[in-house]
Amino acid sequence: MRRREENYFIKRYTDPLTIGMKIRYRPQQELPSPENGKKSEVEHLCVAAEACVSLVLSVEEEKDAGSIRRFYIYDTKEMQYRMLASIPPTGEKPPLQIEYSKEMLVLRYKERVDIVSLQTSGVVTIPKEFRQAVAGEKLYLLAEDGSKVFAYEYDGTYTDDIEAPDSLKIVAIDYAEKRLHFLTRKGDTLFLDSKMCKGIRAADVKSFGWLGEEEFLFCTARGLFHYDKNEITAVAGKCDAFDTDCLGNLWLLNDGKVMKFVRRGFYERTLVQKLEFDSFKEDTLWNRLEMDASMQEHATLEILVESDTKTELFVNSTDMLLYGHKGEKLAVTLTLISDSTRTASPEINLVKVVFDAAAYIDYLPAFYKEEPETLHRYLSIFQSISDDLAASVKSMERMIDPDLCDETFLSWLSTWLGLQRDYRWQERQWRDFLKQAPKLYAMSGTKEGLSDLIEIYTGKKPQIEEYNEPGKYFFFCVRIDPDAMNEGADIEVVRAIVDGYKPAHTRARVVVGYEMDETPQITVGESVLPFNTVIENEKE
Repeated sequence: MRRREENYFIKRYTDPLTIGMKIRYRPQQELPSPENGKKSEVEHLCVAAEACVSLVLSVEEEKDAGSIRRFYIYDTKEMQYRMLASIPPTGEKPPLQIEYSKEMLVLRYKERVDIVSLQTSGVVTIPKEFRQAVAGEKLYLLAEDGSKVFAYEYDGTYTDDIEAPDSLKIVAIDYAEKRLHFLTRKGDTLFLDSKMCKGIRAADVKSFGWLGEEEFLFCTARGLFHYDKNEITAVAGKCDAFDTDCLGNLWLLNDGKVMKFVRRGFYERTLVQKLEFDSFKEDTLWNRLEMDASMQEHATLEILVESDTKTELFVNSTDMLLYGHKGEKLAVTLTLISDSTRTASPEINLVKVVFDAAAYIDYLPAFYKEEPETLHRYLSIFQSISDDLAASVKSMERMIDPDLCDETFLSWLSTWLGLQRDYRWQERQWRDFLKQAPKLYAMSGTKEGLSDLIEIYTGKKPQIEEYNEPGKYFFFCVRIDPDAMNEGADIEVVRAIVDGYKPAHTRARVVVGYEMDETPQITVGESVLPFNTVIENEKE
């Protein structure tokens, strides 16, 4: 009789099998108009390019003597307006477009562009007609004929011309992630940074906003749409203007009202995947179907199993007895169905099919096999428990390997070394720390040990400076590479590392970069040994 674990097929997914996800925008909040005058309607909108917490609004206010236009900052955290007093109200025609960057407000009119300083109220005018203005590290102005982009400093100094990719005609531009992005056309075909966009007529696009590689928002006469890798999704039926902030929120202006949309991912309704297992034996007996799957609430997983002798449908099962399934091939059809809100999906990591395995009923006398199905199903429950337990024991070495163990075991594994997991560390960092913990314990209290530990956390080796001046024999400074902080390291964690692993009779400071910060909060550890205080007093 064959051993059970020697007869199986496994389909392992490198990335969990889930229903495909698309980005959707949901309306969350409507901004009130500033309550000034008889009538206040927002005419223009742009998001602050740096702070990402403010909206700049151009508002027409109806007074008894007529209408005037003012500019407001709307603080999205405080949820209140502040009028830009440095720009006096005006009764002339409204600008075609406004942009905001580096304390500068850019107003684009038909035949000129004004750069207004919010600090000094000074105005620099560029007297030329442009189709679009974009604020970034420089001011980028799109030529009316779409042939090129002109770059200016914010003091009005012209710097250079920027040609479109592949010398195509430019439809619109946007500045994001410290570079300029182009929406160009060839005939009626659109290109985003030289990549073709399918399903959009170039003549329909009025403006666009870059979100990522092959992903952007675009506005047409029919409304606002989201484009992602040749898939187009409607966002809003009407749109006069829109802008996005660094958090991915969308701000939309329509008919004088401003609406905030939040960016969320939504699953498609279903995903169907078919698997086929071939044993190359006509008399194969298929025994069991196991799945490593995560079943989210209200999401559904349907498993259709087909063989030469039987067809069965299972719902939301991860361990299935295949009784009566015989034949050379076994077909498994997986149907993943999202919940009604499209926010949950089953996730499948592994599918395992067992065949020609010994069953507990095979060990019983023939008398018990006259009606075997009921007894076989009953005994299979205990057989599954026993086999799973044996598999867990067999894979015990994985549980104590920092590289291989499941994340849920990391905390338990940490206790073996007398450690409590610090969840401010990323998972990969903590695994690396556990692997080197024995060596680091042996180096505890040394400059090399402290340096290695900080490097594990930050990814950058620190600079540790020891001072041998009178009165500073027990003081050292740890300088951290600023790039490590940019990659998500927490300075408070670095301070905790220094505090926990420095020699007990020493004091230390942690500094980011190369400027010594003498403020009190950078003192990580103070001596706790009484004799150290005596020594310092003697030196004083």
